[in-house]
Amino acid sequence: MTPEYETALLAASKAIRDVQLFDPKSIVRASELGLSFNFSHAEESAGQIVAMFKQIDVSELKNLPISVLLSLNSTSESTIQHFQQALQFDPTSANASSTRDGIAATINSHPSTVFSVLSPIISYLKSLGPSAAADLVTELTERRKELDGLIAATTQANAQTNAVLEAARSAAGNIGVSQEASHFEEAARTHAVASENWKKATLGSAGLLLVYSVLTAFLHKWDWFMPTTNIGLTQFLVSKILIFGVLSYLLSLSAKNFLNHKHNEIVNKHRQNALLTYETMVSAGQTPEARNIVLQLAAGSIYQLHDTGYVKSSEAAGRGGIIEILPKTTIPMSPTGPSG
Repeated sequence: MTPEYETALLAASKAIRDVQLFDPKSIVRASELGLSFNFSHAEESAGQIVAMFKQIDVSELKNLPISVLLSLNSTSESTIQHFQQALQFDPTSANASSTRDGIAATINSHPSTVFSVLSPIISYLKSLGPSAAADLVTELTERRKELDGLIAATTQANAQTNAVLEAARSAAGNIGVSQEASHFEEAARTHAVASENWKKATLGSAGLLLVYSVLTAFLHKWDWFMPTTNIGLTQFLVSKILIFGVLSYLLSLSAKNFLNHKHNEIVNKHRQNALLTYETMVSAGQTPEARNIVLQLAAGSIYQLHDTGYVKSSEAAGRGGIIEILPKTTIPMSPTGPSG
């Protein structure tokens, strides 16, 4: 701090304190000057001037440049001078009335001058004050807490929304799988009923064929039943062969239908079980490649034809197999692989 700045700071501080300590009521002097010459109509303006000066924190003047300090000192000294003129007014002097009116008019017009000088300085000093800084820090802290709370609430809401969506997807997937499995369950039940009916028809046809075979084995022992002419013998043999062929065809047809329905029952039951269990198998996959393999094998298990022991499918059960899986299991190599 230079000597010039220190001198200006001390002078401005003293002048401002003088104004801050001044009592506006002291300029009225009603008991001394009477009703005609007192300064009661200037008391309000003097109070406004002192109030504006009291808003200056003298300890903060060191933050102002020397030019502002000189301006404050000049304004403070002129203010004290105006107040001193009112305090030193002599009603017995020449032109006392006009002099008194001039002093009062000067004091009444002085608040606008003081305001124009002090308002920017007061605003600047208050912005540097510890209370303003503390209020600003407190406000920022509160806003930060509100923002953190809002972020936390948003994060929690997003997590809950994602959980609900995931649960909805899982439920929808399980419902969809269950509905698809019900189709195969219904088909398996239909084929089971049909296979049972054709099983009974097969057993009945086999019984009829067996009874007819036994009867035809003893027909030649009955003389009254055997034909006596060649034409009659020929008709007898043809009828036996025709009846035996029809019964054999019925037996073959019933057995074939029984085997077909039994085969379809087992295949649809297998597809139902595959649909009900594939979700667990897919969830067990630790990588997308593994899940793709499980999905492909599950699709093959559901939609490919299978041998059941009743009817052989025309397609191989392991169709595609390892050939289709190999591209999905290939792990991409790093561009910076180990050097050989």
